[in-house]
Amino acid sequence: MTDLSLEKETALIEAILFLEGEALEETSLSRISGLSRDVVDKVLEKLEIRYAEQNSGLEISRIGGGLTISPKKDYWDQLKERYGKKNENRLSRAAMETLSIVAYSQPITRSEIEAIRGVQADNMMRLLM
Repeated sequence: MTDLSLEKETALIEAILFLEGEALEETSLSRISGLSRDVVDKVLEKLEIRYAEQNSGLEISRIGGGLTISPKKDYWDQLKERYGKKNENRLSRAAMETLSIVAYSQPITRSEIEAIRGVQADNMMRLLM
């Protein structure tokens, strides 16, 4: 597969990372996009190179074992006043879903939460605790 044939795949993965409210593991990106894990890895490498250029204000960040698009750390001091506090008290869609399952089904185990959500709940449980 050449770099030219990865243009659509790169755009697709970039759009998924932009739209998701939480960090996604490579296997989740593969499942959501319908692309193979190898293609997802190549696309992520391509995106990291693209965002590493100085004219980009974004970067691919690893958060809790997943990947997300975030502002470069160099710009965070300028951005945190407006954008940092807004999200401080707000839970992601996945956190709200997990919290709702706990509230509705308590007492409940981590494995039961994972069975209901269909994804690992370790990171989300740590965040909520």
